[in-house]
Amino acid sequence: MNDPASDALALTARSAAPKAAVPLPSGPIGRLLASVGNLSYLLNAIHTQYAQDNGLGTRAIHTLSAISEGHVTPGDLARLMLLPPSVVSGDLNQLRDAGLIRRGRDPRDGRRLVYGLTAPGETMLAGAHRLFVQLLGEKLQSHPDAEVASTLRLLYNLTRQLRESMG
Repeated sequence: MNDPASDALALTARSAAPKAAVPLPSGPIGRLLASVGNLSYLLNAIHTQYAQDNGLGTRAIHTLSAISEGHVTPGDLARLMLLPPSVVSGDLNQLRDAGLIRRGRDPRDGRRLVYGLTAPGETMLAGAHRLFVQLLGEKLQSHPDAEVASTLRLLYNLTRQLRESMG
């Protein structure tokens, strides 16, 4: 049986949760930060769930995608993903053990290790891409093509400019 006093106390505790000490900036920058942050969180949650449903670690799909885009050395991946090389190495070992990537020597510099997707890795990544196309495709279709194109250009340019400013 519910205790009204306990219910009221729980509701008070939830509503008295601390507010963010430093709120997001207001105006377009604040709205952009909130929107991109929320979208990033949701897309990451989809990636993570897909990876976990397939017995993989939380960064697996990100790593497979990065390798497929040409970031084939552990150092490239660490810089791209803003992670310590030791973390990336652990992720690469797990993906290799799962048969999703292969490791070899760089033909131009035999001292460097390079990674590539195996056929099962390509299949895994294609499955993740299909899921995103399904989920996002119908949402994007509800917006005019020019609006989508403009938004994509803006996001691409902001990403490129921010990455360049980080060195």
